[in-house]
Amino acid sequence: MPLEADIAYVHLLDGIRQPEVPSGFMVRSAPRRAARGRDRDLLVLAVYAGTASSVSLVELAANVYFGTPGSVTSAAREAMGAVNAKLLDTNRFPPVSGLVTCGLTCAVLRADDLYIAQAGPGQCAVLRADAAERFPDIGRDPAPPLGQRSALEVQYFHTTLAAADTLLLAEQFPMGWHSTALAALHTTGLESAVARLTRLAGPQANAQALVARFVTPEAAAPKGRAITAEPQPIAAAAPPPMPSPVAVDEPESVPADDSSALAGIIARLRASPTMGDRMTEPKPPVPVAASTPPPRPEEAPPVDAPVAPVLIGDHVYKFEEDPNAAEWPAPPPIEDEEAEPRPGGFDARAWLASARSSFIRWFTRLPLNRADSWMKDRSATLGTSIADSGDVALRRLLPEGAVRPDVPLRISNSTLVAVAVLLPVIIAALVGAVYIQRGRDQQFNDYLSAARLEAGLARTAPDALAAKPHWLTVLSALDQAETIFPGRPDAAQLRAEAQQSVDALEGIQRLAFAPLVPGGFGPTARIGQLVVNGNEVYALDTAHQTVYRAVLSEDGRFGIDRNFQCQGGPVGSFVVKNIVDIVWLNTPNVEGQPVLLAVDDNGVLMYCKPDGSAPDASQLIAPDSGWKSPRAAEIYADRLYIFDPGANQIWFYDRIGGVFSERPKSYFTAHIFDLSNAVNFAIAGGEVYIWRADGGLMFCTRDANTLEDACVENVLFSDSRTGHPGGSRLDDLQLPVMLYYDPPPEPSLYLLDGAQGSAYQLSLKLVLQRQYRDVIRPAEPITAMAIGPDKELYFATGNTVLWGQRP
Repeated sequence: MPLEADIAYVHLLDGIRQPEVPSGFMVRSAPRRAARGRDRDLLVLAVYAGTASSVSLVELAANVYFGTPGSVTSAAREAMGAVNAKLLDTNRFPPVSGLVTCGLTCAVLRADDLYIAQAGPGQCAVLRADAAERFPDIGRDPAPPLGQRSALEVQYFHTTLAAADTLLLAEQFPMGWHSTALAALHTTGLESAVARLTRLAGPQANAQALVARFVTPEAAAPKGRAITAEPQPIAAAAPPPMPSPVAVDEPESVPADDSSALAGIIARLRASPTMGDRMTEPKPPVPVAASTPPPRPEEAPPVDAPVAPVLIGDHVYKFEEDPNAAEWPAPPPIEDEEAEPRPGGFDARAWLASARSSFIRWFTRLPLNRADSWMKDRSATLGTSIADSGDVALRRLLPEGAVRPDVPLRISNSTLVAVAVLLPVIIAALVGAVYIQRGRDQQFNDYLSAARLEAGLARTAPDALAAKPHWLTVLSALDQAETIFPGRPDAAQLRAEAQQSVDALEGIQRLAFAPLVPGGFGPTARIGQLVVNGNEVYALDTAHQTVYRAVLSEDGRFGIDRNFQCQGGPVGSFVVKNIVDIVWLNTPNVEGQPVLLAVDDNGVLMYCKPDGSAPDASQLIAPDSGWKSPRAAEIYADRLYIFDPGANQIWFYDRIGGVFSERPKSYFTAHIFDLSNAVNFAIAGGEVYIWRADGGLMFCTRDANTLEDACVENVLFSDSRTGHPGGSRLDDLQLPVMLYYDPPPEPSLYLLDGAQGSAYQLSLKLVLQRQYRDVIRPAEPITAMAIGPDKELYFATGNTVLWGQRP
């Protein structure tokens, strides 16, 4: 079921919770123009840099991730490589404070699958109803931070989520955040979980963490924009200081005969810093004739209403028209002689009267009355010109005789004007399209030229190992080029050469895989397990808790059996909730016929019949400690084995009379091992192999007489490939997903790497033979594999199953 994430943060300074979002965290959904395979990803990033550069680093990582096509792990590795390259470039000339390094956690939610890539310092925890999964392991040595060396050391983690599960990211967990305390957070709300984490951290703790609660879409909080945590000072929340008051001179009133728009200008000029000082200087009283009535203050024009601004000198003044003012009178005759100045100095009234008269005379002489007719004449001329040109053009374009020469074409002026306006827009769009196309061509050629340059360096390298980095760069440049123009022959030819050289060095054998069923098993299906029985393929859809049955027809094609019934929910008196694995069960059994056995996480067994009849169910007796986290099941020697890493145990049930009715027995009796990070197990001839998330392999045997187990926690691999030393893990393996045993005539163990889409074939002595990959890299990670009776390979990816024939 698709999940969404509600986000909260823990930001503690000396044990006090801070209101600011801690820096270095980001939660972002896919942008509109994300690369192929990125559109369904929700990205959660945490950069632990301790400097202001964490904001730019987290932005860089997000942009590179959503711009990189392919699998989740490859995109996450590209993002980490970009951050590492930037830090290495910065550290070429390091600051006074020292080298700039960081840890980076990249968590991706896709439907109900969570993928985590970790480089450098950083800790993650997935909190479930019954346990808390820590990643990386608590006892593991910390990985080197980014920014110290060019080689990346990335750890990968994958799990399937359920609603109400919680993800916790931090650079370092406080002492109080131990696994037992974290597991108890599952029962609380998100805000309550943050409050409890604050209390558990201690009174003097300094911590920054991201808390993500995964919920179904209908239960999710209202979505906002993606958060990029950017440090903000606490003082930023305070209100801004009020501006200091500025003294403003009140305008003087003007005489009643000046109640016009000009009166507003005069009043503002008197209040201005430039003219106001001169106009308000003390001056002798001006004699007024007795017949002139004194001005009434109520008749002065309002000067405080908002008006259009006027720029005079370096100052901006605002004024408005008086709504009660009468129309301006006709300008009086202007005398050229200059009025005699009044005794006593500058006469402001005479100066203002002269200015008013000059302004009125200038305004009335403007040719505004002729502008309208001029515009109409020019518009008519333009319309006539366009009409004549359009008439001639259309007569030339239309077939001869379609229009009589003496009949004018009637096209309205408005249509022609619209054509004249739209034509430049169309031309600009065409020119822009050509420019963009030329830009794409140039970018493609740049990538292709870089690939050819690296290919030349690879061909002249002294040996295949020295040429390998150049061939890998060729493939990377061609990946970028093919995002612009896929399928170009010149790029395909160069890719074939580079891929062949790398494959020969890495022992890779590529098969032409094809979809088992065209279109897959549905757009929202998520195939998590496979079982092959003869010409039948069974696929477990973990998103819908359904098992599909595909049957090979006589024409060599597989088709879905629509009559097959095998789905979670009520089955008889039992309820099948969460199917964790499927296995093939031969007779004898309670059904009296071979069936597909589905096992859920509560020990309920569902018997699905190939004939299409309704399934039956039964209940296993639970262990005394209860079920913790069952993950896989195997049938071997009339026993059903249930792998429960949460309980650090493998339980097995004897089949007596075809029924698994006995109490479970413990496989590990002499020793108890930590299996919390185990991803899968397999049984090969009675010997048990357990594969861990870090790539290490555990080997166990059990004495038939004493019933005591003997285990080697880290067996050694033998890797004969050039440049790959043997050891406790394969050094190029990225995402351990599944361990598969193929019985004789060629008994082998297969290690499935979901990130690279690669199945490593090893002998039972753990000598690497080869690895199988698809010719075309799948767009989504590989989640399961199976091998058919004719040694054909089956890979589960996304909503489909791919199959290919081995030579």
